[in-house]
Amino acid sequence: MPHALPLAAHASDSSPQGPCTYNSFRVPFYVVITNHFKDIDPVYSISARWSKNVTHLKTASGLGFTLCPFLVPAPPAAVEELRKMRIACGWDVELIDEWIIEIKEGRRIQWTAFKDDTAIGMCALNIYSIHDESLANGVDRGEVAGMFLYPEWRSLGIGKTMMTYVEHEAAQMGMKITTVNTRSMGPSLGPYLRRGYREYKGREMKYLLETILGLGLTPEHMSAAFLEKPVPAASTVFFKMDVQTTV
Repeated sequence: MPHALPLAAHASDSSPQGPCTYNSFRVPFYVVITNHFKDIDPVYSISARWSKNVTHLKTASGLGFTLCPFLVPAPPAAVEELRKMRIACGWDVELIDEWIIEIKEGRRIQWTAFKDDTAIGMCALNIYSIHDESLANGVDRGEVAGMFLYPEWRSLGIGKTMMTYVEHEAAQMGMKITTVNTRSMGPSLGPYLRRGYREYKGREMKYLLETILGLGLTPEHMSAAFLEKPVPAASTVFFKMDVQTTV
């Protein structure tokens, strides 16, 4: 199972305050990955670039926003913001504690999206899934996960830009395939198909009935589709986006 070793904290405490600082609480990000499951050497390694505090992105229309790594140990305000997002989303609030463990162990990288100082959404890359290695196996398959934007920030190109960035990070790790899973019914499948994702295995009744009913949906919406697509080589410039990572 992959695990991570923490880097030393930044030497300077004089960094300016910004959207990635919760109540002036700064912590190191877990970034050094090793892999011991199945005796397979990983083809990726997470370098110091993932310990940077802010990644500045722009949509195709020029709308700027930032992605900040979700740090472990997590400041209480960051955990509360994550909980608010998942409640607003209607999905996976019960998985937050598991996600924090996965981040600590190096199995997941997660980002919070900010517009100025306002948290507007989140995204994640699962590196290794203990539940389904076909989604993320820690070697050449990674899962784009946790995609969410508050309603007022949708249809602006931010979600598309976030997803492209996560796919780009998977390529930087040497992964060959990115995967997603989503409800097989309703509108959520279409955007992934338009991005080139294709179903690679049979659908499964994955989602909790309580969650589905809570969203006002019928039980057949428990069905999940599992999709994949090849990742371009890390050296390939495969999207046009202003990306700048800063400390």
